[in-house]
Amino acid sequence: MSVDLRRRIGGTIILLSFLFLLHAGWRVLGSKSSGSEIPLSAVLECLFGMVVTLVGSMVYIDDFEKLEEDKSDTPRWYMERLVYRPDFAAYRHRGQALFSKNF
Repeated sequence: MSVDLRRRIGGTIILLSFLFLLHAGWRVLGSKSSGSEIPLSAVLECLFGMVVTLVGSMVYIDDFEKLEEDKSDTPRWYMERLVYRPDFAAYRHRGQALFSKNF
C-alpha cells in the first residue's frame, strides 16, 4: 500500500470518527437541555469513536522506526549531569512545609 493511499484512508477514518464524536456530543447536549440523563447509546458511540480514532491514527502514521541507543558524540557523564536534580532529591519546594516542624 502506498504512503499516499494509506494517508487518505487513515484521514478518512479519522474524519468519520470525528463525526461519531460530534454526533455523540450533540446527543448529550440534547439530553442535557431536556433534563434527562445521558443516554447509554451516546456513551457507547463516544467510546466507539475513540477506538476508531485510534485505529485511524495508526493507519495514518508511517511504520514505527526502530529505537536505537544514542550514538552521539556527547559524553555520557555530561548527559548524566543534565538529569541530576539536587532540588528534587532534597525536597526543596513548597511541599517541604508539609514535613517541617515549624509549620
